[in-house]
Amino acid sequence: QYGDDLAGVNADGPMCLAMVGYHLTGDKKFAPDKTIAFATEKNYFKNGSGTLPKMMTQGAADLGLTGVQITPSSESIIANLQSGSPVICYIGAGKFTSRPHYVVIHAFEEGYLLINDPYSAINSEKRWLFSDIASQIKGAWAISTL
Repeated sequence: QYGDDLAGVNADGPMCLAMVGYHLTGDKKFAPDKTIAFATEKNYFKNGSGTLPKMMTQGAADLGLTGVQITPSSESIIANLQSGSPVICYIGAGKFTSRPHYVVIHAFEEGYLLINDPYSAINSEKRWLFSDIASQIKGAWAISTL
């Protein structure tokens, strides 16, 4: 359970932070179940709204990471990726789901963004042009170690 529904339906925010945290640190405290429990305990979920954006800054800090809100532009996202900081994006309804959704942009290769979508292996296997998703990005956070 996560918020008012099952974690498999609502826990995209904690799942993204879990993916990034484990990638950056290798620490098992970023196991999905532990990150979901952390988000629940710290009230980072609001029924009807999903995971609150402050989880990507305040929550990241509580877990030993640095989360910085960035401008959701191609330049800013690519610069952070090139410096080693994956970017968690809050995406509006569109190419990923019919409702807002968190995803991780983890690399920029040969002009394409590589995205981990906690809800879709198919989306995670695709290569994305920034122009394909630009209008859907509602927020972005670069995540790094302290």
